[in-house]
Amino acid sequence: MDQNPYAAPGTKVSDIERESGLGLPAGTLLYSPGQIFAASFIGSPLAAGWFFSRNYRAFGKDRSAGQALWLGLAATALVFAIAFVLPEKFPNIALPLGYSYGIYYYAKSIFGPSFGKHVASGGSKGSSWVVAGVSILCLAAAMAAVFGVVFAWLMLTGQY
Repeated sequence: MDQNPYAAPGTKVSDIERESGLGLPAGTLLYSPGQIFAASFIGSPLAAGWFFSRNYRAFGKDRSAGQALWLGLAATALVFAIAFVLPEKFPNIALPLGYSYGIYYYAKSIFGPSFGKHVASGGSKGSSWVVAGVSILCLAAAMAAVFGVVFAWLMLTGQY
């Protein structure tokens, strides 16, 4: 008998799913694309990056988790830079809704099927209270950074 009937199949499994049933340890929390949308809308792309990072870490993808944090930070800086050059009459809600929906559809394409399987197999969904808290903290950090940069600019140019 050449083949071991108990050996794992040799087929390639998706980058996210490690085994059938996702193979995540009991008690692993995943955040839904909807929660990631809320995080990005309330707390900027930085908060969305944090929740992308949590999901990637749950799947053992530490490199992707780190990249998600850096991408969230860079996207937040880009969003604030764009916000400063928009015309005054530009609708305030348009920019946050635009990037939040983009982040939502990206999260849905990356985590949607895996999240559905995880919850259907009895896995735990991350707390929406955690989403709200982290989002508010990220918003506060982003605003503190913006105010710090503006204050430093005013001090350097002698306008303060």
